[in-house]
Amino acid sequence: HERDKEDIDSNDAPTGAAERTPFRVNSASLEASHRFNRLTASLRGTLSKEDYDDVALIGGGIANNDDRDLTERSFTGRLAYAFRPGVQGFVEASGNERDFVLALDDNGLRNGSSGYQLLAGISLAVSGKLDGEIAAGFARQKPDETSLEDVSGLILNGSLEWRATPLTTVRLEATSDVNETTSSNSAGSIERTVELSLEHQLRRNLVAGVSLGYAHERFSGSGQVDETYSLGLSGAYSLTRWLALTADYDHSREVSSVPASDYRENEFRVGVRLRR
Repeated sequence: HERDKEDIDSNDAPTGAAERTPFRVNSASLEASHRFNRLTASLRGTLSKEDYDDVALIGGGIANNDDRDLTERSFTGRLAYAFRPGVQGFVEASGNERDFVLALDDNGLRNGSSGYQLLAGISLAVSGKLDGEIAAGFARQKPDETSLEDVSGLILNGSLEWRATPLTTVRLEATSDVNETTSSNSAGSIERTVELSLEHQLRRNLVAGVSLGYAHERFSGSGQVDETYSLGLSGAYSLTRWLALTADYDHSREVSSVPASDYRENEFRVGVRLRR
């Protein structure tokens, strides 16, 4: 279960909204796998529901977000082959259906889509120094509204962790998301994100981190392109083996092809982390 507020740069955010849109996501998944000597086969099914609240408008009135509520059903199959200990190659195929609560959105267009993703990659677990996987492939999402273009393109997903020293860890994350939109001129977008982060243990009870990120989002049909640059700083101070104080700072800057849509955002967070 996830409960949050929508990002300030969301393409579907109601114009003139007095606040960021609150939303809820409920999801469940089931996975099974079996190994045949060096070959491993796995299958995963996922059900997810998204619910967006209506929000007040600055000039008065309420913005209706019911046309954004949806249910997504997806399945993913993977075949992996172990070439040697710690090194696997794999292929993966997934399909999905996205059904909205309302058959038509606020623009009178048909809601919903179906799509697939095909990936091939490699998984590593080398000498306790390098772990993770990386894969590249192709994705396509076909909207139910025939007047809108398909969302399609190359994708890259991966997560690699390198323990450079006993005190220093370097991580590389890459994700590609096929996003839905209720815009009148686009069925959705492919958002590609890459982030490089470094974490170092300064003292036995003090850990600091820094991260750099870049995101590129292109909307089908409309020609809109959004680029986001981000910088993150983090720290954790352990009071005991199970209790730590945390602090984070994130700065992001978005550059959009849509006039007057650029923005900067700064976010500070402090918290307590419990670990048993």
